[in-house]
Amino acid sequence: MGSKRKFLALSLVCVILFYVAPVLATTVADNGSGNSTNKNNTVSLPTVNFTANVTHGTAPLNVLFTSNCTGNPTEFNWTFGDGIYSNHNLTAIHTYTQPEKYNVSLTVSNAAGNKTATKLGYISVSKAVPTNNRVLCSGKAPLRVVFLDKSKKHISWYWNLGDGTTSRSKNIVHIYKKPGKYPVKLSYMTIGHVNKTLYAGYIIVK
Repeated sequence: MGSKRKFLALSLVCVILFYVAPVLATTVADNGSGNSTNKNNTVSLPTVNFTANVTHGTAPLNVLFTSNCTGNPTEFNWTFGDGIYSNHNLTAIHTYTQPEKYNVSLTVSNAAGNKTATKLGYISVSKAVPTNNRVLCSGKAPLRVVFLDKSKKHISWYWNLGDGTTSRSKNIVHIYKKPGKYPVKLSYMTIGHVNKTLYAGYIIVK
């Protein structure tokens, strides 16, 4: 965009931070008597939980789901929230193609019965936006990136950092916690009240 129109400058530092995962709305449904007894042992209902390697991004979004269950479940049934189901075992890979928030459920079963865990709005898929293919910076997660707008003609800002994070500050510091390729977009208003959008490029987190 030329040396006179540098709207974005970035610098990065790799740091280690404690991370607290966001609280998720989770419901658990029990189906079964609680345990089943045979001649050798007593089988208890399984416990059910699951995680995803990524919970937000632009379409198409590939997600690897991993179950964290106890009780030696023998059956796994995944519901991805977009009308697709799977009976894969401990893990399942699914691609979301449409922008939306999706509820995800996992039902596991053993001889005592079954349990279901549902995470509401767990996967958030946004519409892919046009962007430069330029790599702004890259590094290992967690990756600390400083975004600076050095223009003196802007009076408002709206950053979209590609991982579901937005900000209305002029300059911001952001930590990318998970590996991925994140498109960065800055929308701003000039002194003359003209709205513009800058598609800056990508942050690569390894």
